[in-house]
Amino acid sequence: MLPGEFEEYQLQREFFIDVIRLAPEDTDLHITIDSWDGLRNLFGNRMVEREGEWIVSLDPENRRFLVQQALADNLQVKFVHFFLLHKGAEILTSFDRMCSLFLDESFPSYKQLMERHAVILA
Repeated sequence: MLPGEFEEYQLQREFFIDVIRLAPEDTDLHITIDSWDGLRNLFGNRMVEREGEWIVSLDPENRRFLVQQALADNLQVKFVHFFLLHKGAEILTSFDRMCSLFLDESFPSYKQLMERHAVILA
C-alpha cells in the first residue's frame, strides 16, 4: 500500500456506505462491466447484466450486503465506474475507482453528504 492509500480507501468506503444507506427507494447501482470480474460471483443473483453494466437494485437486503462487503473488503474500489440511478436520473456518478465523483443536488441527503465528505467531493 502506498503512503496515504489506507486513508483514501477509508474515506471512499465511508462515502460509499453513506450513499448506499441514504439513496432513495427505487434506486439501482450500475457498475461498468470492466470492473473486477469477481463481482459476478460475489453478487450472484443480486445483479443483472444489461448493456455492458451490472445492475444491483438497492433493496434493503442488497444495501446490507453492499455495506458488509465495503466494510470487509473495500468493495467500492473494485468498481471501475459506477453510478446510482433513481427514476431515470443519475444521482451519483463515480469514475476511475472513485477518483472522480459527482453527487447531484437531487440526491435527498445532498447537503449532509457534501458537508460530511467534503474532502473527497472537492
